[in-house]
Amino acid sequence: MNARIFIFILLSSLILLTPSRVFAIPDATHAMDPEKSIWRNYFRDKFFVDIHRSKSLVKLNELRSEDPTIEEAVKLRLESKWKDAINLLSERMLDSEVENQNELIYATALIFESVGLFTEAAGNYSRLEGYTKGDELLNSKLRESFATSISAVKYSSFAQLVEADMDLLRVFRRSEDPEIWSSALAGHAVILYIFNDHRSAEKIFEKLEDDDLLTSQYHFIRAENFMSLGYLDEAEFLFKRLLDYALHNTMETFQSYIYLRLGDVAAIRGDLDGAEALYNKMKVDWELKPDDPNFIGDDHYIMRTMAAAEVSILKNKMAQALKLLGDVSTVEVPPTLGMKKSIDLYKIFLYADSGLGDKAFEAAKHFLLIYGKTPWHGDVWEVIDNYIYKEFADSYATEDYFTIMKNYYKNIRYVRKRRSLLLAAEAFLENDLPTESKKIYEGLVSDVRGESLDIKAISGLIRSHILLRENGSAWKILKSFSARNDKERSFKINLTRAIADSFYRSGEYTDAIGAFVSVRKVLPFDAGLELKYARSLLLTSKEKESIRVYKDILKKSEDSSVHSEGLIGIGKASFELKRYGDGQRAFRKAADIAGEEERPRVLYMLGETSHKLGRRSDAKEAWRMSVETGMDSDYVELSRERLKEITQWERARM
Repeated sequence: MNARIFIFILLSSLILLTPSRVFAIPDATHAMDPEKSIWRNYFRDKFFVDIHRSKSLVKLNELRSEDPTIEEAVKLRLESKWKDAINLLSERMLDSEVENQNELIYATALIFESVGLFTEAAGNYSRLEGYTKGDELLNSKLRESFATSISAVKYSSFAQLVEADMDLLRVFRRSEDPEIWSSALAGHAVILYIFNDHRSAEKIFEKLEDDDLLTSQYHFIRAENFMSLGYLDEAEFLFKRLLDYALHNTMETFQSYIYLRLGDVAAIRGDLDGAEALYNKMKVDWELKPDDPNFIGDDHYIMRTMAAAEVSILKNKMAQALKLLGDVSTVEVPPTLGMKKSIDLYKIFLYADSGLGDKAFEAAKHFLLIYGKTPWHGDVWEVIDNYIYKEFADSYATEDYFTIMKNYYKNIRYVRKRRSLLLAAEAFLENDLPTESKKIYEGLVSDVRGESLDIKAISGLIRSHILLRENGSAWKILKSFSARNDKERSFKINLTRAIADSFYRSGEYTDAIGAFVSVRKVLPFDAGLELKYARSLLLTSKEKESIRVYKDILKKSEDSSVHSEGLIGIGKASFELKRYGDGQRAFRKAADIAGEEERPRVLYMLGETSHKLGRRSDAKEAWRMSVETGMDSDYVELSRERLKEITQWERARM
């Protein structure tokens, strides 16, 4: 094999496994509308796990050890006494003098895997990293990945599934054993199938098939993958091959599923009579009638009756379909089949009342998807709304804004209540994504009716506009409503201040002045605000007004840095008004108190005003002092240039 090609395929496909992809296992393809027949998914997943468990049992049966405890544990498991087997191995592992911990752990994991306890199996396989190496370690890591991925699908854990896939990649790259690396690669193809990347999955299956490295459980998923791709001939061929496997291994329930899928192929092709004939080949071993109170429907009955009902629907035999559906609805079935509206509905509220929010949420979404509008529509939506808000609120309380954003996009069609939307929008703002937050806030503001005022939504919308440098839009929104009480007035003035600051930062000084005027009317003296206001006046050629504001600042503030900034402002405004004497006095005072970084600028301007007054010696002294600060400043360079100019001018006069 060409390992480089395989690694390239693997790594390329792994790009698909990013948090931006929604974790949604594909539906088993069939002739009905997807939401009406997802019960097939239950059996597909069940039989894939059953095949995997049977493979694990074969490995357990082949396990050989010199340790009699392990031999006895294997024997107990084969006698269906798996709990006794686990207890026996656990007691043995507690012995501190045991030297074959790796064998004991491996046997324990394999037993858990063979009975379908995949979380426990994965936990034990992970313990082997401290006891094994080489292909023995890679084999345990491979089995850990299988157990983790199955558990991840069962519990809809995206993170676990990606973790398992990365482990499969490591096993594939490091093992030289064809049985190990081919299984790792096939496992990756299964994960690609789960994430609906059917074409990439088929490329891997195809290569492994060419090298005769595919086992029955992967043929099974490949057949399902062919169905998803619409490759009916290829799917039919593999299902028939799997039928031989099921017959050979006396897997009667699996045989029924294969007949179900072969019938689905025929139904998709439009051959409803052929489909019905294949469905009727499913095993029938019940003696009682469905309406008998002692009747117990098994998997054969459920699959055959549901499939027969669907064919009746497709044939427009509604009375017959209703009879069949009525029969199957009377039997006990796994709730995950989604066959009974009442079972699904009760599950939603039972989960919610038990504090199992995740399950209640998934069940509620499932219910809405399957049944649409029902008399319980509002109650189901309430469960969804409460769950989403709690998830968002819990994440917001811990400042986990990324999780809120991820869950918002993952469940965007279900996030509809104001309280949840506000948290989502705030999360986007906290992560500096104002475009996304603006969309949510705009929707919230537009939904407000009558005299009500959604302060939080308006505030968020304005802040979003500010972050987007859309200050005019923010100002227009703020001026569009009137505050009716002290709370709203306080809210409005704080937002006005934010908009004024944003105008100022953006160099929109005329608009900034208008906003600052509104703020100054109601807020107590704020030196920072006043300095920005005065500078805005100065930069819009309102020098006299700016001087008045600067002088007021000097009277009210005792902060030396504020005084320095105020004196500099007075000096600049006076310079622009050609009041050079006033400017010189202001700059001279500023030079005495200016900070180290400000001195070059102040001294340069002092030199300029002195020069305008014809006091060349004062000007030269100021520029010289600016140069001598040694600061890395444009004003130092300007001062140096001015010294050169005046020196050259004096020499020319001589």
